[in-house]
Amino acid sequence: MRTAIRLFLPTTIFWACNSMSSWAQEASFSVTIATPANVVKIGSDIRIDITIKNTSDHEIDLPRSVRTDLGEWFTDVEVSDEKGNAMPETKYYRVLRGKDTYDNEPRPDGKFAPKVQQTFGLSGYSVKPGANLRDGTVLNKLVDLTRPGKYTIRVRRRDEGTKLSVTSNTITVTLTE
Repeated sequence: MRTAIRLFLPTTIFWACNSMSSWAQEASFSVTIATPANVVKIGSDIRIDITIKNTSDHEIDLPRSVRTDLGEWFTDVEVSDEKGNAMPETKYYRVLRGKDTYDNEPRPDGKFAPKVQQTFGLSGYSVKPGANLRDGTVLNKLVDLTRPGKYTIRVRRRDEGTKLSVTSNTITVTLTE
């Protein structure tokens, strides 16, 4: 009886693991982020370069703005301070994500600014297996980065083909006065 269990159990585990791996779906791309400068003065633009690599065996279509500094249109950007607290989002980013609406707020001089309309050029890009699509964003447009400290950044992008959320690597930026 013990011999039968010793043979049966490992075989069953091997079969189950192999079967489950064929059920697991993989995203068709990976996302990597980098920054030209890891130490930045407060008030300077903090640019994040986003590289999307086709890791599938077929061509994929990805939407992107015709500009390479509007990566926030297709990626969720997460920025945390040293304690792990999410940084407050700017009005622009809240509106973009559907968490807020533009209104006709008075300017500092007391006059009302015209309502803002967001328009942008959108294009679809065919990315061959192993090839990259480059994008980017400026963090200062998205979150409040007005205090010195270390901040961790990562982005997520939805793979429409597999319906999976793809998370980038995490990078750190230090803000100085």
